[in-house]
Amino acid sequence: DELTKVLADTKVDVIKVSGTIGDTNNYGAYYVDRVVTVQGETGATVYGSFVVRANATIQDLTINNAGCSTHPGKNAIDIVGTAATIKNNTLNLGKTDAAVANGIVIWPTAGNGTGLVIQGNKINGYKGADDKWTSVGMLVAENITVDAGLLKDAAAPITTSDLNLAYNQEKALATGNTYSGCDSDYSRTNYK
Repeated sequence: DELTKVLADTKVDVIKVSGTIGDTNNYGAYYVDRVVTVQGETGATVYGSFVVRANATIQDLTINNAGCSTHPGKNAIDIVGTAATIKNNTLNLGKTDAAVANGIVIWPTAGNGTGLVIQGNKINGYKGADDKWTSVGMLVAENITVDAGLLKDAAAPITTSDLNLAYNQEKALATGNTYSGCDSDYSRTNYK
């Protein structure tokens, strides 16, 4: 689709999204692998999930993700790394029958999370559980192996690291967004 094509076009630094991309029967997976701004215009809605693997910006979008048992699609936004800007988005779990899904998941890699700016987002409806997991509005997943589905084209899975934020920095990350109807608003889990 058009968004996938323009995300791959290195000549474009700012991608303006208008209207609606996808629908309840057509959720997309969008990989952001370079420094770029994805900017929603008034009323812009994307049905799908974003996997951010570069210091990119996603702002002013409504993102409805399907929620499913595999990546991508399980979470509205996955951040693989420690630098990205996610601002003023509305994230909604699109399907009510999704077992476990999350709004934003941070998979930290080497370094620290001081390059993360995640604020002003409205994170709605992430609830559901199974025998191992519970849905979360925002999750930091430390010291866990990330599967190849999330990495798309990686030769091998990676293991995440610690986020390495000071208390006040992490508090700002957790409280800089609003949560509604989520089983848990914010969780930082060290799987070590």
